[in-house]
Amino acid sequence: MKFEVVKNILISPLTEVNGIIEKKSPQPILQHILLEAKEDKLHLLGTDTEITLATELPAKVEEAGKTTISSETLTQLISQLPDQANIHFHLENEQLFVSSGKSQFQLQTLPAEDYPIAQRTDKTGEFAIDALNFARLLDKVRFSMAKNDMRHYLNGLQLAVEGKNIEAVATDGHRLSLASSELNAADNVPNALILPSKAVKSLLENQLNIDKWHSHLEQSKLASSNVDELNEIKDRIERLKELKKLPSFKQAEAQFCAVTLNLGERELSLDDGIYRLTTRLIDGKYPDYHKIIPSIQDNPIQIERKTLHEALKRNSVVLTRTNENGVILEFKGHSLTITARNNENELAEEHIDILNPADLEVRIGLNVAYLIEVADAVEGERLQLHIQSADGPVLITCEEEPALKYVIMPMRI
Repeated sequence: MKFEVVKNILISPLTEVNGIIEKKSPQPILQHILLEAKEDKLHLLGTDTEITLATELPAKVEEAGKTTISSETLTQLISQLPDQANIHFHLENEQLFVSSGKSQFQLQTLPAEDYPIAQRTDKTGEFAIDALNFARLLDKVRFSMAKNDMRHYLNGLQLAVEGKNIEAVATDGHRLSLASSELNAADNVPNALILPSKAVKSLLENQLNIDKWHSHLEQSKLASSNVDELNEIKDRIERLKELKKLPSFKQAEAQFCAVTLNLGERELSLDDGIYRLTTRLIDGKYPDYHKIIPSIQDNPIQIERKTLHEALKRNSVVLTRTNENGVILEFKGHSLTITARNNENELAEEHIDILNPADLEVRIGLNVAYLIEVADAVEGERLQLHIQSADGPVLITCEEEPALKYVIMPMRI
């Protein structure tokens, strides 16, 4: 195997695939990445047996072949080379020789035939959605997934499809987050499927990584000779540069492409035209979450999100030191009083204006971390709190983002 590739084209996809690899796996082959050079393309594939990420990039292939190499070693080595450097790879006697300029490296490989590539099952259905819409959908709810719960299905995130509508929901039994969006297309999709938490993390890192899109466009620019196509690519690169200046990807409105999600019997594959990520699904049945979501009130309590978020963060300081998490919210007339008291009798108290004073007077205990995460996830200016009673669940919505619903169970404090 012999091929040559430019550092700037290789480093971004290599870093993405390296993120899938289990660096401390007891099986040495699972610490490796699969390289295959053929037909002027370099194919990269990494797996931990649960999740697989594959991509390809342009390369000058002199001799086709494939091998596996330590993913972390190769990624660190390539990252240290100068930008725009031409990197030469040559496989000989199970050694991979890597050279660039005056630098030369000799790395140990393992046989490509030993690499655990999962066999694809027959496709049973598919749906398509804008890439950033899908990323936002996951990002809005993922923090409510359980961690190491005996009910294994709660350790994942459920996608529920009905017609052209898709819902993402996560719950740990103490809170629930739900977000919905519209699909571009859907064909023979089951009512529900559950993604493992690691797959959710990988999908988000993959879809929200603007550097990935920048690298792909740079590759396209190098490969294209069409003037109109080049101008379009250059325009998109400029848009990406502007997006990278934003403080949060959540503020990015551009849609770069639609991703297609293919369903197998026990797996889900996402293909965005650059990467193909395949994950096993969690077996199990999610609870009927619609039954526990309180009804929308005609006149919910409205509070400025930023003001509430800042007050909760200040209150949490008193609780964090003693590993506590309960705050009391007392609603009365025009005012909301937030009180946090730890077991050393330290106290924090905040008073916030209610934007639409109502007759409701209620005192309720809630988990401050859960409230902060909701305030972080919502982008609108006002939060709406739907409270039926002091011992019932609280529903939080936002008029500017009607596709979001958050439910938090009360605490005894």
